[in-house]
Parts: sequence; structure tokens; C-alpha cells
Amino acid sequence: MKKKYLAYRYSLYWFYAFVVLSFTGLLIYGSLTGEKIWGMLFSLFATFVFVLMVTVKEYRISEQIFLEIHYALGFAVKPRKIPISSIISLRKIRKNQLRINKIKGFEVLKVRESEIDEMIKDLKSLNPSIKTEDND
Repeated sequence: MKKKYLAYRYSLYWFYAFVVLSFTGLLIYGSLTGEKIWGMLFSLFATFVFVLMVTVKEYRISEQIFLEIHYALGFAVKPRKIPISSIISLRKIRKNQLRINKIKGFEVLKVRESEIDEMIKDLKSLNPSIKTEDND
């Protein structure tokens, strides 16, 4: 019964491009001025690993009735689990953002625009006591 919903990550691609271009510029500048570039290469690698560890890849509804948040670097980070029974309400903030009000706090998920309505419907079918409201 595992259902997958892809995360909306297009705004992060601009950040990745900026980081890559800035580090490439620093590497070229360091090699032209005769500096040692090993420190910059290490920081570039550490930045990529960190960015991949915090980038959400997809959301899944598991058999144990959890909403799991999976990350791009799956072997280094365990998926976060939100029990569907702890969800109080769902609200569509924008066309691709879903606010989940839980018993303790809230989560804002960025889901693809084409899959957000299906995700709301599936969560509502698993827990009928979830309130929904749209805010477009």
C-alpha cells in the first residue's frame, strides 16, 4: 500500500547551481593565485553532502499508517515519520505547499502540484477525522 508523492524541489536547483558556480569560481581563483585548493575541495564535498542530507526526495504513506519523509541521501539519514493519527488538519497554502497541523506543532510539505490533491484525499481516507481547508 505504499504510495509515493514526489517533493517539489525546483527552487533548490537554483541554490545548487549557485553553490556549484561559486565554488568553481573559488577553485579557479585559488589555482590561478597558487593557493592550495584541497581545503576548498573538502568544503565543496562537505557542502554537497549536507545539501543532499537535508533535501526531501519524496513523501510516502506506509503500511503502518505513517507519512514518511524520505531524503535524497537515503543511506545517511533515516526517514522522518509522522503518524497519520496525530494529524489534526490539512491546509493547502499555495499550489504546491501543504500545511499539516499535528497535535504537537505543524509541518509544511512541498509536494508537486499535480499530486497534492491526491495526497490530501489519501490522507483523509486513512483518517476521516482530519479537517481540510483550501487557501489558494
